[in-house]
Amino acid sequence: MTTFKSAAADLPTVGRRIAAELTREGEFCLWLEGPLGAGKTTLAGHIFRALGLPETTPVTSPTSHATTASNDPSALIV
Repeated sequence: MTTFKSAAADLPTVGRRIAAELTREGEFCLWLEGPLGAGKTTLAGHIFRALGLPETTPVTSPTSHATTASNDPSALIV
């Protein structure tokens, strides 16, 4: 297991470093943990972009989906 700690301004660089590590290992599972607003989704976006995800594809958090859906009375939140 590798642990990275950095400032928000370093997230693009950290994302590229993590992506490089992940591609060397083959299949992988990535666990990001932290409080709400810590930058997990932003970091995930940088990792996915480094792995080739187009800039036009949005990277959103499960929290974002839950709060958006909770504003819709017909939405089912599981």
